Amino acid sequence: MNKTKIRVLIVDGSALMRRKILEMIHHSSDCEVIAAARDGYEALHIAQVLKPDVILLELQLPKMDGLTCLGYIMSEWPTPVIVFSAVTAQESREAIKALEYGAVEVIVKPSNIMSDEMGQLQEELLRKIRLAASVSSAHLTLLSLKSANKINRLPSSSTNKIIAIGASTGGPIALSRILADLPVGLDAGILVIQHMPKFFIKAFAERLNQHSHLYVKEAEDGEEILADKVLVAPAGFEMRAVRKNKKNNEYVELVKEQVRLHHLSPSIDKTFESVATVFGSSAIGLILTGMGKDGTEGCRKIKEHGGTTLAEHESTCVVYGMPAAAIAAGVIDQVVTLDKIPHALLSTLRRIHGK
Repeated sequence: MNKTKIRVLIVDGSALMRRKILEMIHHSSDCEVIAAARDGYEALHIAQVLKPDVILLELQLPKMDGLTCLGYIMSEWPTPVIVFSAVTAQESREAIKALEYGAVEVIVKPSNIMSDEMGQLQEELLRKIRLAASVSSAHLTLLSLKSANKINRLPSSSTNKIIAIGASTGGPIALSRILADLPVGLDAGILVIQHMPKFFIKAFAERLNQHSHLYVKEAEDGEEILADKVLVAPAGFEMRAVRKNKKNNEYVELVKEQVRLHHLSPSIDKTFESVATVFGSSAIGLILTGMGKDGTEGCRKIKEHGGTTLAEHESTCVVYGMPAAAIAAGVIDQVVTLDKIPHALLSTLRRIHGK
């Protein structure tokens, strides 16, 4: 019996790009293009009638822009959407908004469709289509958060406690919700490792900063880890916690990746392992939604040094991969639904403080 193929709708304003993407998918044994749309209105009509398994959506569309189209899709016929975005500052910001609107992945759109970039795109595209097709429509939701009050948000004090958070597919919404619910005065630094193309990390950190009472930014090499401060790892670098100078203050060290663990960038495991070594029993590791097993060995190292590990519960994960792997390995202390994670983190910090 033949396995049912993943049915894909392509939405792109360029006839040449639509044809190129169709050719990439055509060579796959488990995916097929059922239709192609030129604009947002056409995309909505086709999505309603044909109900594709996955939609590939360009953001810059004629007649109706991609974000508006995405909003309608998620409101009326929730469908896993992969967003194509250029690497301009404006489109990077829109790509992050698209993830908040419910898109499951973002892919960098090649600047030249006749270049070698198109050949490199095929493997990533098919991998993300397969991943998107596994996502339940029940987990596709629009994020609604208010901008945070920016008074007294600059970090100033050192801390001996750390929260390290690792996430992949579905992580942007999960991280936005968690950081929005953490209060000013948090006696811990936070390191975030989110699997995402490098061109979007800066815009992602800026967007998190708008929603959080804490100070959020893309990490820089040699930057000090401070209370109330959230550092997001840049793609293509290993982000390590290190202790240096006479005061034994903690900093982040960015090291250009030589070998990618699990083919992912940046590595959750490598950051967690460094956090365990530097912070010991005052380290908290949190694994959120995502495919694969990155973070399992890092959580093991945190537990070996007396720290605490948490994982997102299956019921709220967009992709129950990384949390499942860590739980199965026996390296997780608490399994918590997304809405309860901020409280669990604060309770753990209070317990560490009381030691």
